[in-house]
Amino acid sequence: MRTATKKPSIPASVQKFIGVEWGKPAPGDRIPVTTPMHISQRPYKKQNVFKYIARVGGVDWNLFGYATAVRRKSDGAMAVINGQHRINLVKLVLPTVTEVPAQVIEVDDKEFETYASALFSQFNGQTQKSLTNEELFHSQVLALDPEALYMKSILEKCNLSCGTVNVKPTTTPVVYATFAKCLKLSETATVRAVELMQKGFKTVADDPLHGLVFLLSLPTYSVLGDAKTKIGKDFETWFTQAVPMFHSLSDLKFKKYRNNPSWQKGIAYGLVKSFNKFQRNHSKTAGPAVTEIKKIYESGFKNEDSGLLD
Repeated sequence: MRTATKKPSIPASVQKFIGVEWGKPAPGDRIPVTTPMHISQRPYKKQNVFKYIARVGGVDWNLFGYATAVRRKSDGAMAVINGQHRINLVKLVLPTVTEVPAQVIEVDDKEFETYASALFSQFNGQTQKSLTNEELFHSQVLALDPEALYMKSILEKCNLSCGTVNVKPTTTPVVYATFAKCLKLSETATVRAVELMQKGFKTVADDPLHGLVFLLSLPTYSVLGDAKTKIGKDFETWFTQAVPMFHSLSDLKFKKYRNNPSWQKGIAYGLVKSFNKFQRNHSKTAGPAVTEIKKIYESGFKNEDSGLLD
C-alpha cells in the first residue's frame, strides 16, 4: 500500500483514504494521468469524486477498468474521451501513480475532434437513438461511473434490479428515475422502505416506494423507520402485517391525494393518516402527528378547494 502526504484541499472525510488501493491495474497500454481532456469532455465534478472516495474507501483497481484516449497519428498528441473522473480519483488518492490503464485509439488529424467527439457522445448516451434512463444507467455502470456504481451497490444490497443492471431471477425491477430520487432523499430511508415492502408484500412498487422514502426521510417521521423504537416496531407490524391483509401495494398510491403533483407527498400523508387511525382504533399510541405532513401535502395543491380532505 502506497502512502502520501495529505493535501489540505481534500475534505477530512476523504484524506484518511489517501494512499489506499487494492487489486491490480488492468494489463495493457497506459496513459499519463496528466493527459489532457478532449474538448468534448463534460465539466469535472470534484464533489462526485470526493463522495465516491468516501464510500469506496480508496482506489479499487478491479473497478477502474480502462480509460479511453485518442492519439493523433501526426504528432502523437493524446486526449482523454472517457475516464475523466476515474483518472482524477487516482490523482487524488494515489498522487505517486503517474499512469493508468487505457485503450488508446489512433486517429487522423481531421478525426481528432470529430470522430473523438462522436465516440464521447456514444460513451455518454448521446447517440441519434435516445437511450432510456435504464439503458444509459447500464452504460454508465459499464463505464465505471462512480455515481452509477453507487446506485448499483444499493440495488444489490436491496435485491433489486434496474433495466439490465443486477437482473436475476430473484430481483425486483425498479424504475431508474424513481429510485434515483429515493436515493437523493436518503439512502437509509430507501433501504428501510424497500425492506418493509419486501417483508410485507414480497415485492416493490415505484410510487409507494417513493412516498414511503419521502416520509421516512423527514426528520419528524424518521422514527417510523427505526425498528429499535416502540413506534417504529408498531409501524413495521402495521405495514408488513395489517396492511397486506386488506390492501395491495397499488392501494398505497393513495390516488385520492394526487391533487398534489408531487405524488410522493400525498402518499406520505396517506401513510401517516392511516397508521395513526389504526393505532387509535387498536388503543395503541399513535405516531408523530399528521400536522406537519398534512401541511407539506397541502402546500402543493393544484387549486384552493383541494384542501378539503375529510
